[in-house]
Amino acid sequence: MSVLIRLFLWTVLVAGALANAALSLRGGGTFPALACGCAAVVAAAALVALRRRR
Repeated sequence: MSVLIRLFLWTVLVAGALANAALSLRGGGTFPALACGCAAVVAAAALVALRRRR
């Protein structure tokens, strides 16, 4: 179960960062870029918390 959660968080982290970069470079809306960036930051924080708990 833990492996699936970590895989999901890594997917959210990478997809959020890539989407944020794409929206920023193409001049997309501010709210979608912020939402993608926030999702990536939350996923990174969750991964750090899981790693420290180990």
